[in-house]
Amino acid sequence: MLAPDRTLVVREVTRPDPGPGEVLLDVAYAGVCGSDLHRIYDWDPVPAGSVLGHEFSGRVAGLGADVVGWSAGDRVTVLPVDPCGACPACSGRGGICRAGLARGPGLGRPGGYAEAVVVPAGMLVRLPDGVDDQAGAFVEPLAVACRAVRQSGARPGSRVAVLGGGPIGLTVALVLRARGAEAVRLVEPNPARRERAAASAPVAEDLAVAVDELGHPLDVVLDCTGHFAAATGAFPFVRDGATVVVVGLCGTPATVDLGTLVRAEIVLRGTLAYERQDFDAAIAALAEGAVPWRSVVTDVRPLEQANAVVRDLHGTASPQLKVLLSPTG
Repeated sequence: MLAPDRTLVVREVTRPDPGPGEVLLDVAYAGVCGSDLHRIYDWDPVPAGSVLGHEFSGRVAGLGADVVGWSAGDRVTVLPVDPCGACPACSGRGGICRAGLARGPGLGRPGGYAEAVVVPAGMLVRLPDGVDDQAGAFVEPLAVACRAVRQSGARPGSRVAVLGGGPIGLTVALVLRARGAEAVRLVEPNPARRERAAASAPVAEDLAVAVDELGHPLDVVLDCTGHFAAATGAFPFVRDGATVVVVGLCGTPATVDLGTLVRAEIVLRGTLAYERQDFDAAIAALAEGAVPWRSVVTDVRPLEQANAVVRDLHGTASPQLKVLLSPTG
């Protein structure tokens, strides 16, 4: 859990009991998300005592009253949003329901950085036999990428640049290629990250190089950098009517050239989370082997090392992309 000094510490607590409509899970693996780092160190702080972790897989270990359709031992991942069903967002965009996000494990209730966690039964998503527990912990970030690509409108013939070679950026590039987009460049200025990503996707040092290699202005840009200026900085490299999607989170404002946006009719949009269809698409892609997820998951560490992991990932020179935490070591 998060200590007052903003470190992650291991504490023994009473094993939780599921209430009505809830399920107890034994956690198999939990992924460390960039948004967790923001909650620990940066602009979206959570209070001391919080248990983070919204990307995880596990096995059903106990059922609360009124829970049907699940049995002990079932392998699952968790869709960590519980839409209220009543707000405007829930009319087709339940993934951004504020109340639903506040009820999510690792978001508003104890999450998957634990040996066991209680979640509402409605959040469970069954894992097929072809998706192992490590891949199951990768479903959530893969669903983020599936949603981002869906929001972008990219098609097989589109010329696309993905900005940022971090875990989400590389995953977005992998989803694009899995869906038939061949004219894709992953733009990453850091040489080490660019070299790592090059094994899985075509890379470029900057947007000018990407456009030169593709031969034409871009149809779609997906900004996964976490620096909003990158999205607006892409405007000179896109065609009229292009779509720019902001995927990475950032806590600072950015200046938008509205003149260029209007004259070129550029579509600038954000994407935060996912819908159930994106979770289903992510699981299907993993089951089919369409996305080489092990190129993104670069390390697995014991839960006891969580603080060292987040400290390393928060540093600018970390060689890691996605790190999974294992309660069993």
